[in-house]
Amino acid sequence: MNSDFRARTSLQFSGFRLDLSNQCLWRLSPTLSATRIDLPPKTFAVLRHLVEHPHRLMSSEALLEAVWPGVHVQPEVLKGHVAAIRRALGDSAERPRYVETHRGRGYRFIASVDAFAAGGHSGFFARRAERFVGRAPELGALLAAHQRAQAGTRQIVFITGEAGIGKTALVDEFLARASHGDARVLGGGCVEGYGGTEPYYPVLDALGRLCGGAGGKEVSEALVSIAPTWAVLMPAHVPAGIRVSLLAQTIGTGRKRMMREICDLLEALAIERPLLFVLDDLHWADYSTIDMLCAIARLKGSLRLMLVAIYRSEDAASVQHPVMKLSHMLSLRGSCQVIALAPLKPDSIGTWLAHGASLHPLDEELAHLVAERCGGNPLFMQAILDDLHEQALVDKTPDGWHQTATAAQLRRALPRTIAQVIETRIQRLTPEAQRALEAASVAGGGGGGGGGGVGVSVSDDRRSGRDDGRGVRRSV
Repeated sequence: MNSDFRARTSLQFSGFRLDLSNQCLWRLSPTLSATRIDLPPKTFAVLRHLVEHPHRLMSSEALLEAVWPGVHVQPEVLKGHVAAIRRALGDSAERPRYVETHRGRGYRFIASVDAFAAGGHSGFFARRAERFVGRAPELGALLAAHQRAQAGTRQIVFITGEAGIGKTALVDEFLARASHGDARVLGGGCVEGYGGTEPYYPVLDALGRLCGGAGGKEVSEALVSIAPTWAVLMPAHVPAGIRVSLLAQTIGTGRKRMMREICDLLEALAIERPLLFVLDDLHWADYSTIDMLCAIARLKGSLRLMLVAIYRSEDAASVQHPVMKLSHMLSLRGSCQVIALAPLKPDSIGTWLAHGASLHPLDEELAHLVAERCGGNPLFMQAILDDLHEQALVDKTPDGWHQTATAAQLRRALPRTIAQVIETRIQRLTPEAQRALEAASVAGGGGGGGGGGVGVSVSDDRRSGRDDGRGVRRSV
């Protein structure tokens, strides 16, 4: 295996993420929810071997030996698995974007691949924000909580806010600052649809990343000895023979034992090194995961553990998700901190646009116009700037963003809502891409799994559907 991809649990390429912990494929999209695609085990193994060796011609013999070691298999068998991979990726043998066929020689994975490390902050939050501004008090609160956790006082922090407000960017910056210590980072997240139906999905995701990272063997051993009911749920990290033995010992055990075991495991891991436990997108979490958070909140005594729980406030409120109720209850008891992110202020937006340098008068005008339209939401701000850049009305330089048009031209071009940004960008897609997006928004993501049929339609009619306040309505 390529040394760059050792100890990885996530391999990402254009439009997809290969989840090695859960042995599945995720279809990614900037506007639609991630969709889980479950492949047959051997098909997944073929895809994994190709992705782990990008841009390298893999002979049929090498693939057969990697996927069927010691077993005589006809090379023709590979054709069926490669065809299944292409169907899952929406690829074409004639015009490949992912898997290229070299007749008589083998196959080559031609897309660029990013490998994310497990067990550290870079493996969970893969990319830090380009610039971090406007969140100094919130960052200070997280760093102070981390210091208290290192001293032995357990900390629970909920981070909430609307979509795109910068929750992940804040945690990324915090983890980058906190990583100078010896803390172990345990991070996992929920996925809309599937992540809300499989019990303990984000916790299993986090444990899988930790087992696949540096020191993962010790974590796997602790998992088997301390939390066997969890070990049987992790086939990628616990040998089959051990799992069979554990299954015989744990069959019929209930939820209370699982709660006790995960608390014991976290306490054991926190004894060796301070433990940072980050769970993302908990507005999609299953209720068993929320029960686990309650159990952690009840732990007594000195414990070098900091739990950071992230959720979207509007999504949780719309369905009365228990994560919101839990954060309120623990806050009233003084058992947690709740950091609610507000929109960025205009001066912070100006600093972001100028890359931290002092703004020129002309750029102050740009900052005012962008702040006026984006409502202080960093995600919407970036979408607006990208749209203006494509129209050659602003320019991105090492010294920041600069307008190349008059204020009047900018005002005419600036979209009034984020829905108009999305609609404009959709109109610039190829007809084939527009048809695919339209089909996905109506029928939902395909490919199996529990991805759910969630799409995005652009509408200014706020009387129907779930509007985000800026004209984007989710249709389910």
